[in-house]
Amino acid sequence: MPIDHTVQAGDCINSIAKQHGFFPDTIWNHPQNSELKNQRLDPNVLDVGDVVHIPDLQEKTESGAVEKRHTFRRKGVPSKLRLTLKKNGEPRANEDYTLDIDGHVITGKTDSQGTLEHPIPPDAVQGILTLKKTGEKFTLKLGVLDPYDTVIGAKQRLKGLGFFHGSEGDDSKDDGFTSALKTFQGDRGMEPTGEFDGQTKDEIKSAFGS
Repeated sequence: MPIDHTVQAGDCINSIAKQHGFFPDTIWNHPQNSELKNQRLDPNVLDVGDVVHIPDLQEKTESGAVEKRHTFRRKGVPSKLRLTLKKNGEPRANEDYTLDIDGHVITGKTDSQGTLEHPIPPDAVQGILTLKKTGEKFTLKLGVLDPYDTVIGAKQRLKGLGFFHGSEGDDSKDDGFTSALKTFQGDRGMEPTGEFDGQTKDEIKSAFGS
């Protein structure tokens, strides 16, 4: 029977869909999730407490001639991890790296824009990115990014961009957050008011990429 899934920390449409046996697009594009889709825009960025409608699974049958061999191919549903690495505003291009996703190790090299991209399991929860040349390690928490227009979501993005250095786990507009906003606004050519207004939210989203 259909159910309503209340989003917990670490949930995204990909992980929820896998949990309930659906393709992500089936859940995200369901009519009863249209309001959520219009509010969040990005299926990988949900807020704790959001409600996702899960419809009934529909059985599909295929006909085939008897005494014949038939091949059925299972569709894969990998998620995609895409990161762009920068230092002092410049892309970290052609950097050799290893990426450990829940124990599965991938090797590669960033492109000319400092970007790397890999398919990952929908329910992956953590990654460790290691740059071979410098030995730098970055811990990646997957599926925990809050919406960009919330204080926690803004703190997470500002921290990733190098502007915020405090705790990202609370939604208080503390002095550290205000200071980070002012620095970010100045860096983006905006008036450094420290206000978390609509323009600032959009600039943070644009700078971070989501």
